[in-house]
Amino acid sequence: MPGPTLLIDGYVLLREPTGEKWVRITLLSPESGVVAFLQRISHRSLSSSPVDLFDRVTATLERRTPSGSWFAREVRVIARHPGLGRRYPVLREACIFARILSANPVHEDSRASVYTLLGHALRAWERGDREDVVAFKCLYVFARDEGYAVREGWWPQLPEQERVRAVSLVNLPIQDQEIDPEQVVSIRRSLEHYLVHFTDIRLESRPEND
Repeated sequence: MPGPTLLIDGYVLLREPTGEKWVRITLLSPESGVVAFLQRISHRSLSSSPVDLFDRVTATLERRTPSGSWFAREVRVIARHPGLGRRYPVLREACIFARILSANPVHEDSRASVYTLLGHALRAWERGDREDVVAFKCLYVFARDEGYAVREGWWPQLPEQERVRAVSLVNLPIQDQEIDPEQVVSIRRSLEHYLVHFTDIRLESRPEND
């Protein structure tokens, strides 16, 4: 008897080789949240060729057993973001945010908004908006959309001058940001510390001198 199937649309968060014939793809879907599946590596069929990071794809998945892993029956690329790889700092920030999303189960009520947030971020990074500001806004909005009271819980912990900068960083459009990159780093580290110690959000560790 055939196993269950799933038709899914999403952005590729992770692409991890697993053996010589398979690659594990992790998607963020507006309906299903974070979903991982295995895709067979093939050079004979364009529709089954391995997808790339941050591609938006549609995939038909199937399970061989009701509780087993998902396998790709067909994967089609809808849109790509090749510009993300032109500058390492941009690609790095995109990868960090993708890993945060893949490590944290997205609440059912916020899946669509987080999916939209990632799409906006990828387009902003690709067109050359400040990667540090985009990354900070992504982290803040993600925490807020997941239901954490970051404004009420985190802002009061900031020194007054930093709080003023944080308000501008959150509220001003990216193109109007004039904040110094070192100040963005300081505010972002403060937010990361709050999220690690006062929420259930998991962040990947970064070198202290980044």
